[in-house]
Amino acid sequence: MRALRKQIFNKLSSARGASLTMALLLFLVCAVVGSVVLAAGTAAAGRISERAQSDQRYFAVTSAAELLAKELDGKSVTIVREETTTTTKVKTYTVGWNAVTGEETVGTPSEDSSTVTTYTTAVKSALPGGTDTALENTDMGGNVPKEVGVELNFLAARGVKLLFGAEACNTEAAMDCSFPSGAREPATSLELLPSLGEGVTGISAEELASLAVSCTYELKSDGTLVFRLSDQPGDGDRFTAVLTLQPSFDRSERTAKSGGGSPTVTPTSSGYTETTASSVTRTVTATVTWSVASIES
Repeated sequence: MRALRKQIFNKLSSARGASLTMALLLFLVCAVVGSVVLAAGTAAAGRISERAQSDQRYFAVTSAAELLAKELDGKSVTIVREETTTTTKVKTYTVGWNAVTGEETVGTPSEDSSTVTTYTTAVKSALPGGTDTALENTDMGGNVPKEVGVELNFLAARGVKLLFGAEACNTEAAMDCSFPSGAREPATSLELLPSLGEGVTGISAEELASLAVSCTYELKSDGTLVFRLSDQPGDGDRFTAVLTLQPSFDRSERTAKSGGGSPTVTPTSSGYTETTASSVTRTVTATVTWSVASIES
């Protein structure tokens, strides 16, 4: 071993050409090893950066799916329809004067009867801020939010479509509509934009916009809601998640009567009238509740 060390030392200390060549060869080996190590480090750093961006897109999609699931799971839409039939009966009496007896005479009354039926529809969604909304008597035309003329939140609009389809809401036919009517919506696009929580800093508006999630939803004829979410990268793989919500339905009906008591007496120029009004109200309540069936990513 000592002899080998001495030999190497002598060669390195020698001024001969062979020793110089060996020194250059050793330098070349060190340079190659150094460049390989540097290239490997640079490649690893690039992969780490790409992996971080990829993870951000993945978590943006999965968190959006989980947020939608949390907001919509167990939420319901209740639609109350009322058909009120009011019957009004009017008896008209003519009052005369008997000159012989000096008493008033009341003739045989004439009777008149009329019936009016009115319809109303109210929608309530269990989403936050979901209040009772009265629907206008307008043909749905397959596009509830625009044609009804009132602002309905997402679930309320889906519930109305699922119950009525393209039927006008305040009609005799609409009273017998039931879930699901077979109405469906093809895939429709949405965009889900991320936002920073209170006190969160360190991310630019451009970086935040890059985490936007595209979303399409589809309402199937059986009432199933399917959301398909994906990231929006310029290049590279797309991350997707599919959220499926299954519906359950409930329906109740009741009938109530009112009026028909003592008549209202109204004097006229030739006598008086007795008016009696009675109403029968049929109320049909239909509720659809969506529950998360699966989240696939």
